[in-house]
Amino acid sequence: MASKVPDLLAMFMNILHTYSIIERKPRDYGIGTRLTLSEVQTLARIGEQPGINLTGLADTMGVTRGAISQMIHKLTSKKLVIKEKNRNKKEYNLTLTETGRKAYDNNQATRDEIFTFAQALYDQATPHDRETVRRLFLAIQTNLKERLTK
Repeated sequence: MASKVPDLLAMFMNILHTYSIIERKPRDYGIGTRLTLSEVQTLARIGEQPGINLTGLADTMGVTRGAISQMIHKLTSKKLVIKEKNRNKKEYNLTLTETGRKAYDNNQATRDEIFTFAQALYDQATPHDRETVRRLFLAIQTNLKERLTK
């Protein structure tokens, strides 16, 4: 019997490719400004943790402080995020503007759809299948993180 690994790897690479296309394709979240998935995910993290600073946001999102600084520059120029100096004057606390909050709220519907889809798949799976998928995701995540440091 021929190995199914190449087929599974091709399917996984197709998933990654499709996700990267989705991530780059801007959408309007009801505010008249098109946002990329990365931008709306950043708004979501700020919306979930109002007052978070740049370092905390970078840590939460698993990216560098420089990447977050660039993203926050984009979002402040679009008038979606407010930067306020905090007590130590070296960091900024981040909050959403009214427009940023509207984009955050409108994104919740999309997140709810994804969650409902994932929950339905999870509910249909056996406990063994769930554990297998968890282990697979953990292995993929570990491998990708290792590749980042090479």
